[in-house]
Amino acid sequence: MKKFASNNPGNQGSEEALKRWLQGIEDSPELRTEKANQAKKLRVFIGRASDMVDQIQNLYNQYVAGIEKTMPIEKRRQLDYLMTAILYMPKNGPTARFQYDALHNKVQAFRDRWERLVRDLESGKVKRRAPEKRG
Repeated sequence: MKKFASNNPGNQGSEEALKRWLQGIEDSPELRTEKANQAKKLRVFIGRASDMVDQIQNLYNQYVAGIEKTMPIEKRRQLDYLMTAILYMPKNGPTARFQYDALHNKVQAFRDRWERLVRDLESGKVKRRAPEKRG
């Protein structure tokens, strides 16, 4: 195994490559493309999660109205899984961090709302309406 010697002119290129690698400089087009793909994937996931929050809110409204018979527990699980995936994705740049923070706050506000709604239903403050029969 060869050692890199700074006084050996033949190893200067290898030593510079090693230094760039160690410093984490990501100049290669593959890595730039990978970063772009990660940013695009993050935007797609954030959009899906935002849409899912709206869907779950509509399902809770239908549950209270008596249209749905059960709470959207499975959808909430999917949202939690998606939020966990987004949490661990790299957020390069202030825009991505802002979008994540805004989504996180929206999800937390709706979670509180849904928990309060379920608590009010269980305590009797809010009553489920029976679905109207058409005919």
